Amino acid sequence: MKESTSDPIARRLAALALDELHSDAGDAVIKNVADMSDDIGLQTLCQALLVKKHKQLVIKIIVSQCYRVCQRHFVLYFKIVSNQYNNDRGE
Repeated sequence: MKESTSDPIARRLAALALDELHSDAGDAVIKNVADMSDDIGLQTLCQALLVKKHKQLVIKIIVSQCYRVCQRHFVLYFKIVSNQYNNDRGE
């Protein structure tokens, strides 16, 4: 992918394959090409892949935070309901 004399289609396919590996090394190559490639099409593709990765990370963080908040609310709700049940029974 780094070799500018390689077939442009092969370079784009290599970028997509590296993206699918989900590895730090592959991401580093994609970032390098996004920053320094003379091939505008390849550079744009690599930039888009980096944006996609960033969005996926942000979504994972948001979902994780929402899950934790929901867990805390459920535990709190369970305690309130449990206390109310015990109070109704006279305990």
